[in-house]
Amino acid sequence: MATKAKLTYFRGRGRGELVRLTLAAAGVEFEDYFLTEPQQIKKLRDDGDLLFMQVPLLEIDGMKLVQTSAIAHYVAHKHNMMGKTPEEHVMIDMLYEGSRDFYSVGFASAAFEETKEGKQKKFEFAKSKANNRYLPIFDKVYKQSTSGFLVGESLSLADIGWLEVFLCLQEIAPEFCIKFPSVAAFTSKISSLPRVSTFLKGPQRQPPPDDVYVTTVRKVLEVSIRGMKSECIQEPARETYYHVSFFCRLGVLFNSGRIAMASKAKLTYTQGRGLAEVIRLTLTAAGVEFEDYFISEPEQMKKLLDDGDLLFRQIPSLEIDGLKLVQSSAIARYVAHKYKMTGKTPEEQAMVDMMFEGSRDFYRLGFATAAFKDTEEEKQQTLELIKREANNRYLPAFEKVYKQSTSGFLVGDSLSLADLGWLDVLLWLHELEPEFAVKFPAVAVFTSKISSLPRVSAFLKGHQRQPTPDADYVAIAKFGECKI
Repeated sequence: MATKAKLTYFRGRGRGELVRLTLAAAGVEFEDYFLTEPQQIKKLRDDGDLLFMQVPLLEIDGMKLVQTSAIAHYVAHKHNMMGKTPEEHVMIDMLYEGSRDFYSVGFASAAFEETKEGKQKKFEFAKSKANNRYLPIFDKVYKQSTSGFLVGESLSLADIGWLEVFLCLQEIAPEFCIKFPSVAAFTSKISSLPRVSTFLKGPQRQPPPDDVYVTTVRKVLEVSIRGMKSECIQEPARETYYHVSFFCRLGVLFNSGRIAMASKAKLTYTQGRGLAEVIRLTLTAAGVEFEDYFISEPEQMKKLLDDGDLLFRQIPSLEIDGLKLVQSSAIARYVAHKYKMTGKTPEEQAMVDMMFEGSRDFYRLGFATAAFKDTEEEKQQTLELIKREANNRYLPAFEKVYKQSTSGFLVGDSLSLADLGWLDVLLWLHELEPEFAVKFPAVAVFTSKISSLPRVSAFLKGHQRQPTPDADYVAIAKFGECKI
């Protein structure tokens, strides 16, 4: 095992900077390997080092990890930055996911706009979201802390995620630290922690994206600005998809006192698949009974918001074990972890997380959102993008992993969250283009095996399985400017 971890990315921040911050906070020494030429990325691809053909890549503990969030989770888990209780763990996960939503409004991608006007528009959009959505609620959240950390009494991945985005925000809009004193207090506290402070003042801290960075990324990936997001730099644009995504009060996550577990979990969403379907699949596979509460009128959403029932003011929301959870990936991970569907070893857990995150990247190409496009032409463009990326990127990677399985499951010898994430997206794909099951036989074998598991089969044939988005679903989901 190498004495130092090795991080492969560009000489810049992007998705690599969160990984650097997490490693630094954990006290893990690492070296940067910067991509500067197309031949470097080609070699990584040819050698099979990039599972989904994307960077960042972290080589650590004899493993080669991709998917930014999976990498950050692995390091945070190993170095005790994921809380001391299940409740703290899921809180950290939700807050971390919220920081990723904030980050994706345009902090990193503004530099890739073709014009100064486009770049400024991105920055103004980010500042608007900060002022009207993210910072007011962060202010409320942080004021409830007695330790100076977001969750519990020690540094966590939630702190690291929010520090990263606040440092970006300070550079484009320092006035927010005056308007929201908690942002300044939090940033100062976390930045002054010895390991974090050393990193921020040291040579491994990267500068903001400039023209040299943009030119290098373009050259290495050999794509245009418009083509970048469908290539190997991980940059999911969460703000381009429809669902409800606003911040809310934190205090309602854990009700005061001990609360007995309800006989059934309660899942709140619109009557459709969307981001909730992977949660339904995970609950079903775990053997957890749940009831759907469908949002069909603006008044229902308003009541949930007024009552403070939605952390981050967003759906899907799951009420389970006396908790009110949001962020679809955090919900799925909570259920999967509780019911032993996240791997039996640290290595399996990392692989499950990488594969699950890969399935979410695939999903975000537009499976659920094509129906929301304004014109038939735009809808077809989205569907063609999905089919192209499926053929050239996701299905070859999936097939490579699945062919190594001797159990029929993606990781280990039992069902995991990775299987459920991929089943969700492959079922969508089959409805869109069934021919892929012929071209990639592993897809057909996997889908058949997981779909035939008793609990999963019963769900897929039952009334809780939701249909693909139609006009009624779109109309309901759009009320109140509900966009991801």
